[in-house]
Amino acid sequence: RSRAEPEAEAEKNKKSLKRKCLFAVVLAILSALCVTFAVKYGGKRSPSSTSNNESTSTNSEGINSANSYPEAIELVLKGEFGNSIVEALEVAGSHQHRAFVWLTKENTMSGDLQNKHSLVQRFALAIFFLATGGEQWIKKLGFLSSEHECNWNMKVDEQVTDHVYCTTEDFCSSRIHTTPGFTYDFLGVKCLEDNLTVDTLRMYGNNLKGTLPSEISALTSLEYISLWGNTISGPLPSTIGNLSRLRAIYLQDNNLDGSIPDPLWGLRHITDLGLYNNAISGHLSSTMAQLTKLEWLWIDSNRLNSTIPREIGEMTNLVRLGLFNNSFYGTIPSEIGNLHSLEELDIGLNDLSSILPTEIGNLHNLTYLSCHSNDITGHIPSELGNTNLREVELFDLGLSGTIPSELGKVESLVSLDIYLNWLTGTIPSEIGQLTNLESLTLFMNKLSGTLPLEMSNMVALRTLMMSSNALSGSFPSSFSNLELLGEDLFVPKVYTLSITVLSLFMAYFARVLHFIFIALRSNLVPTTWFYLSATQTGSLLQTQV
Repeated sequence: RSRAEPEAEAEKNKKSLKRKCLFAVVLAILSALCVTFAVKYGGKRSPSSTSNNESTSTNSEGINSANSYPEAIELVLKGEFGNSIVEALEVAGSHQHRAFVWLTKENTMSGDLQNKHSLVQRFALAIFFLATGGEQWIKKLGFLSSEHECNWNMKVDEQVTDHVYCTTEDFCSSRIHTTPGFTYDFLGVKCLEDNLTVDTLRMYGNNLKGTLPSEISALTSLEYISLWGNTISGPLPSTIGNLSRLRAIYLQDNNLDGSIPDPLWGLRHITDLGLYNNAISGHLSSTMAQLTKLEWLWIDSNRLNSTIPREIGEMTNLVRLGLFNNSFYGTIPSEIGNLHSLEELDIGLNDLSSILPTEIGNLHNLTYLSCHSNDITGHIPSELGNTNLREVELFDLGLSGTIPSELGKVESLVSLDIYLNWLTGTIPSEIGQLTNLESLTLFMNKLSGTLPLEMSNMVALRTLMMSSNALSGSFPSSFSNLELLGEDLFVPKVYTLSITVLSLFMAYFARVLHFIFIALRSNLVPTTWFYLSATQTGSLLQTQV
């Protein structure tokens, strides 16, 4: 019996060990299954989440650990931007990822997830800062600081309006924005309406580069965007059409390319659109007529290539229309005559053809008309005598016929440039009624006869260029104050303005000087610097030299 007891005890211990081993194996299998299930179905972690074991804390929304902030912020952004933002956040080094990391760290420290509206604004502005090379901005303006985003701005000493449109050096007009509380003495972000919601973005001449991010559409209360005078490139994001409250866009003097996105033409509250001096291409859509409140439209000096849509006549609030230096072709739509508020019309340096529509005479408020350097033919409309024009630029066209005497009724005229055409006949005596006229350029036409005596009444005249015509006679003594005159470009006592090779070269030189002036003013180099019309020059040489 003494031997049997130790044997029984050993057998009992052996069975107990087997049970423990079996339990351990089962526990290990269950643990492995749990880990596998968690990895497979536990969901992706946020891009900026970490695996450290920080102490838990509870904020006002019941989020229980610091590691929960990234996930909560990601949910907010997903609700605003959709699933596409989640994919962008996963791309390390992207503007979206970098903005998210900054936002995550900032809110982890502050513990503030209550204001989702501010989170979205800060995220969109952070992307804007990074996408436009914010690290190289001349003035950082407080971006990515802990200050409220409405305070990301600075006061500037000099008040600069966001557009000054100059047709000539002494004829400029400023556009003054009228939002309550708006002034021109700051750069950066403003929240004028409630001090909480971003409605103004103004950073002209601040070395912004890169592209405009699509996430700017999250700033849905934006009314005013002024980013002119930078080097922003790429196309305009189509999401700009989501900014339904926009009233003014100033993006001139950048390197924007691509076409004008169609959603932009749906911004029905916009009054100012400045896109000139870029590289925008494509066509001008007829849907632009939806902008019935638009007053100032400048898309000069781009690469637009289309006809001018007839629907433009429906934009009856237009005051300034600038289509200069593009590749517009076809006819000038007569519907332009419906724009009764129009004061300035610049369609020069394009490929427009046909004739000048007589309906331009309906524009009684028109002060500046420029159609130069096109393939326009026909006569100068006598209906221009019904306008209040100050400047007329109808040079380098194919105009024929006589100078209409009705122009003498436009007493407001300061400058009349109708050189490089095929105008014939005499200078009408009614031209002498233009007592405010300072500059008259008629060279390189086929005018004949003598100067009418009535021209002695033009006491304000300072510049008169009439070389390369068939004029004869003597200058009135009242012309002694002229600065540029005749084929020598100085004041002679007696003149004989017959066509000579010298006068042709001098007229060409005067034209080059004129386009240099345009180039300096518009920051471009016109392709017409270096050629004259072959038919004009050839015919003049054959028939008159």
